[in-house]
Amino acid sequence: MRLTRKTLIILSVVLLAGAFLVGYVWYNQSRGMPDLDGRWELDASNEQACFTTVRFVSNPIGKNGGLSLETTNGQFVQMYYGTYTIQTNGINIALTNPEVPPFDMMAESQENKLKLAYTWEGKEYNSCVYVKNK
Repeated sequence: MRLTRKTLIILSVVLLAGAFLVGYVWYNQSRGMPDLDGRWELDASNEQACFTTVRFVSNPIGKNGGLSLETTNGQFVQMYYGTYTIQTNGINIALTNPEVPPFDMMAESQENKLKLAYTWEGKEYNSCVYVKNK
């Protein structure tokens, strides 16, 4: 089977585009950050006002994604929805429903747990530990 010059050019372009896409996805992955994807429930914390549930949904070709946060006060549950962006010094959270000023979050893996640190409503939360809901 002999390939024509036109077929070789088309094949080369397709292979280069595929290589570029794979490189772009690899470059945009969050190096050094724990795997955030999934629903995380509060496990144990010294601070009772931590978010009770955190859910991250990543964008496979970027350093951002959607998220939802949940606070519980007795029988009252408040949900927050928005987006996150992974930055060199942590995660920037932008909540849009209801709208809340953006804030930063630090994330750290601890075996099968996720430790988050953030400032929420003027109070610092440095030891909010979550376990992944399966």
